[in-house]
Amino acid sequence: MKIFRLIIIMFCLIVTTTISAQKVLTWIIKDKVTGEVLTGASVYFQNKDNRSLNGAIAGADGTYKLKVPDDKNLVVVFSLIGYKTQSMKYTNQLKLDILLEEDSYLLDDVVITAKSLEKNVVGLTSRELVSATQKLSLDILETAPVTSIEDALQGRLVNVDILTSAEPGSSSSIRIRGTSSLNASSEPLFVVDGIPYNTNISDDFEFATANTEDFGALLNIAPSDIESIEVLKDAAATALWGSKGANGVLLISTKKGVSGKTRFNVDIKYQYGKERNTIPMLNASQYVAMIQDAIWNRINDLGSSTSISLMELLYNTKEIGYDPNWIYFNEYNQETNWLKEIIQPSNQTETNFSMSGGGEKATYRLSLGYFNEQGTTRGTNFNRLNTALNVRYLFSRRLDITTDFAFSTSDRDANWDNPRGQALNKMPNMSPYYIDADGKRTSEYFTPESYFQGTINKSKLSDHS
Repeated sequence: MKIFRLIIIMFCLIVTTTISAQKVLTWIIKDKVTGEVLTGASVYFQNKDNRSLNGAIAGADGTYKLKVPDDKNLVVVFSLIGYKTQSMKYTNQLKLDILLEEDSYLLDDVVITAKSLEKNVVGLTSRELVSATQKLSLDILETAPVTSIEDALQGRLVNVDILTSAEPGSSSSIRIRGTSSLNASSEPLFVVDGIPYNTNISDDFEFATANTEDFGALLNIAPSDIESIEVLKDAAATALWGSKGANGVLLISTKKGVSGKTRFNVDIKYQYGKERNTIPMLNASQYVAMIQDAIWNRINDLGSSTSISLMELLYNTKEIGYDPNWIYFNEYNQETNWLKEIIQPSNQTETNFSMSGGGEKATYRLSLGYFNEQGTTRGTNFNRLNTALNVRYLFSRRLDITTDFAFSTSDRDANWDNPRGQALNKMPNMSPYYIDADGKRTSEYFTPESYFQGTINKSKLSDHS
């Protein structure tokens, strides 16, 4: 029995020691001026590292109870919205009355701003889009020397490859995330102001061998009439536009009229281009020597007894020989750079005029444009005339009518064959014109039906004459 009493006494002493070790800070928080109790004030401890430890909230009567953590160098912090925050060093107090001072500011003014949400042609804002899209505003290109949409997009969109041609008026090939098929079309779908830009394709059309001009997607739309271009690159294009958008979609928004005074805008651009020097070619004497060496090396390989035709070619070919009595001796003893004969400086001129304005109910925009481009290859030229009219009338909040009218016509001059390829293969000792008795060129082209490099197809010439 004595042992049991001893155990109970020892347990009570341990509990009393533990309870007495847990210090509690308490009392009341009031307003410094009015003396009213403050409800909802925050009280917490901070250690020397400015870490917040135990915390509490003052009750309806302004009192608080906060356990004191087992740490040294503590600071008690009191804070309440609308009052200045106070802090003091804790020195083992058990009761602590605090008077908080009101913290007020005088506002100079209040500014309320509104932000408009811009939506695309499918009615979604940029934050609502969950697909891979990219938008390009053409405002930054107003002063850039671009004459087509393909030029404007070149190098400005991620994962969009644009293959352009140097010929005036030629279209370009646009690939979004690469080529998707070898036999079918890989061209993206163009949507202008919410309307798909369809391309009629015949049943016998061969995609594998077609060039980019067969599509002619957006060649005749002037960049000055476009507000922005948005590219849909992933499955969202198919979800919105079906199988036509399997290769991606280009959403194009054209410029519209705005309310206000009538605005006139005239934009004139001029661009001059000149080709860089090409790869060095053989001159006339070097070319003749190379041909003669090639024939002679072939004779040595086969043996002279079995190379009678090659011997005849080497010694009796007037074009690579030297016979002053031959009628075309002067025409085949010239120094001709065939690339220089077909290359010319390039000139581009573009003039655009626009007029826009309107009131609260109706807005309008009228644009006219003329474009002319002279290519760097002789015989190539492109002209384009385009006009566009946009009229919008707001009858009510529920009825809004918009009318768009666009017209474009173009004329393109191009060579029926590849003159540059021919220029690289032509004999540099051959003259492009007949040579008169004084050794000067005439205005008549020198085109023999049969010569050292082959025979001219007369029927092909008649088809394209």
